[in-house]
Amino acid sequence: MRVLLAGKFVPGGRRPIGGLQSWIDTVAAELRRLGYSVILWEPGRHAPPPCDLGILANWAETGHLAPLCARVINVSHGIIEAERPGPADRVICVSEGVRDHWGAAADVLRQPIDLAFWTPGEDRGAALAVRFSYRGSRTHCPQAAARLRLRYLHLRDARPVPARCVLRQAAVVWATGRAALEAMACGAPVVLYDHRSAYQRALLDGDLTRQMHNSYSGRGGITPDLSEVVAAARGAAPARAWVEAHHDVRTIVPELLR
Repeated sequence: MRVLLAGKFVPGGRRPIGGLQSWIDTVAAELRRLGYSVILWEPGRHAPPPCDLGILANWAETGHLAPLCARVINVSHGIIEAERPGPADRVICVSEGVRDHWGAAADVLRQPIDLAFWTPGEDRGAALAVRFSYRGSRTHCPQAAARLRLRYLHLRDARPVPARCVLRQAAVVWATGRAALEAMACGAPVVLYDHRSAYQRALLDGDLTRQMHNSYSGRGGITPDLSEVVAAARGAAPARAWVEAHHDVRTIVPELLR
């Protein structure tokens, strides 16, 4: 069975780092493990061959590929206009918040994380505070690291293997979205905090259930001051068990194919 995975950006493409790219990379690897043939496509590439299934993100950029696929799933990853769902055979949203934002008749399918790759290491406890985000917007993270007497590192454009190495050592990680889940899977204490300046203010929230329903975006949380960022870091605890319970790719991909 041939599966097309398409989006505005894909792994190995024009912009290799990002949440969508990580989602596609994770799902593609699991599909290949299950014996499927996988094709990746982003704008600018030649049209793919006919496929049994198309899993398309960013419908405005990829919807024209639907006629090449016997069946089409549209995955909406967020609330910006580029994620508006299209007329696919099945629409999937990565959280209730995304589904409700679009008012879509859609299934909710959690973010899939490769728990065999994002694993704890033996170097936990280094004096390192990490902002794990490709965004360059301003946050309180550098000043908070200084108050915590930790060395600060902004992990912004690292590929998965070096990123995993850093996350395994971090005393605390500030992140949102898939980055937060990958850091949790590595055993790092994680604070859900970032500044998605393109469409929302800086937000922090410690309620994992609420954040699962909001794509771990911070929506529903607070715009913190420096003392609140520091306090959240001091109270952060490892949460790999949460990712195991809700985000295992080996559970989620069969639901995607259902």
